Amino acid sequence: MSRILYISPKDNTLKFTNRIYKNVSQVTSAIDLFEIDYSDKSHENALTSISECSKNDLIIFTGHGGSDYLQGSVERDKESYKKERFIDKSNIQVLKNKKFISISCNSSDKLGDLAKENEVISFMGFGDLPTDNEIIEGLNKTLPEINSIFKGELVDILSKSLSLALHNNNSFIELQSLIRFFSNKSMLKILKTRTKHKEILADHIANIAYENKIFGDSIINLIQ
Repeated sequence: MSRILYISPKDNTLKFTNRIYKNVSQVTSAIDLFEIDYSDKSHENALTSISECSKNDLIIFTGHGGSDYLQGSVERDKESYKKERFIDKSNIQVLKNKKFISISCNSSDKLGDLAKENEVISFMGFGDLPTDNEIIEGLNKTLPEINSIFKGELVDILSKSLSLALHNNNSFIELQSLIRFFSNKSMLKILKTRTKHKEILADHIANIAYENKIFGDSIINLIQ
C-alpha cells in the first residue's frame, strides 16, 4: 500500500507548518510524520526513511532552504544545533525514483534541476516563501503583520490543495492547478480588504502559485 512520508525539521520558526500536516492527515491515514530532531543521527534516519520509500509513495518536506539545498533542524533558542544542509548536491541521489514535494524557499530553482538530473520521478518546488520577518524591498522595513497573514494564507492554500488532491488521487500537475486556484482566491480576498500594504501581501501569495514548478513527470499521480 502506498504511503506518504511527511518530513518536518524541528525549528521554532516552522511551527506554523504543523497545521498543514494536521489538516492533510484528516483526509488520509496513510501518512507518517518524521520530525527531525536536533542531531546528526536523526537527519541520517530521515534520509534512510526517504531511501526506503517506494516509487509509488509520496514524500512531503516542509522547511527552510535555498536554491540548491534543504535545511535541516535548527535549535534557535539555545543556538546549540544547526543542520545547514540536510539535502544538497552531495546526497540528492537519495531522491532517485522518488516523488517529492518540497515546501521550502527557492526549491524550484537549482534543487529541482539537481533532482531531475538524479532521476527523481517527480519533484515539485516553490519560489520565494517569505515566512521570516524580512525587510520588505522598496519599504526598507519589516512588516510582521503582513508576515503573519501570509503564513496563515500559505497554510490554508497548501492544506486545501494537498487534501483535495490526495482525496481525489490527483496528479502533480492537477495539484499545481489546485494551488493556483486557491492562491487566486486568497489574492482576491486580500485585495478586497482594507489590509495595509495588501498589494505586497497579494504579490507574495502570487509567488506560491506562479513560482511553483514541477520537474520530471507532471502527470503521474501523487500516490499509486
